[in-house]
Amino acid sequence: MLSFLNNSSDTQLDTPQIFAAKESIVEDVRNLLIAFSYEPFDTQGSYDLTKGFYELIAIKGKPVIRALAKLIREQQLSDNLICEALISIGRLQDDDTKSDRFELLASLLSHHVPIVRDGVVAGLSFLDDRKAIPYLRRALTFENVRTLRGNIEIAIKDLETT
Repeated sequence: MLSFLNNSSDTQLDTPQIFAAKESIVEDVRNLLIAFSYEPFDTQGSYDLTKGFYELIAIKGKPVIRALAKLIREQQLSDNLICEALISIGRLQDDDTKSDRFELLASLLSHHVPIVRDGVVAGLSFLDDRKAIPYLRRALTFENVRTLRGNIEIAIKDLETT
């Protein structure tokens, strides 16, 4: 588990057609995020981005989450946009991608940028999965940003009552 941000070598085994299909999905995710990068992320903007992810997943399926992971790994997105994307994927109500979304979110709990970690905490809280509690507790032990520590504590309490 938690292999989402590792640069896997399985793409070396891909046929040119599979590689092109994967890259096409990465481009679709990038385009979705670029379209929202000029919008204020108020409540409506955030829900619209979630809807965009939901529609893209309905068409392209689980590879959308891996494509997002690739964009994050390759640092092709702003930190604010990553934060909003992570919140959005946490909000999704999609059982087929839930484990992949959980894995991506959990793998970013120690990201070097606080706003990204904040998006992870919110995303895990929205995901509403009690198995996030040990990951959040572990993150709490090394988090040095007071506001984030508070958000992690709130997320843990919310998940414990689920």
